[in-house]
Amino acid sequence: MADQFSAEEGALRTGAGHVSDARTTLNTQIADLRTKLTSLEGQWRGTGQLAFSNVMTNWERDASRLTTALETFEANLTGTDTAYTETDDSAQQAMNAFNASLSGN
Repeated sequence: MADQFSAEEGALRTGAGHVSDARTTLNTQIADLRTKLTSLEGQWRGTGQLAFSNVMTNWERDASRLTTALETFEANLTGTDTAYTETDDSAQQAMNAFNASLSGN
């Protein structure tokens, strides 16, 4: 069978936890950097102020995209873990039922 997927029990959940931890750390670092950069905003005048504002707008957009990507990745890992577990449980139940029918139970 092509394109099969397998994972050790808990691997996807563990991966989702690592992604969550990374996202939390990144959000803290972004907030710290945002505070520092915002304090510089008032030091710009004229076209420099406009340019700084544009850079900040783009930076905020990109930071948001990054954290959203991590949130999506975490949700996908968690969802895949759930689906994988449900499929594995269903297969086990089917095999148990088949085994019981062979045993006459």
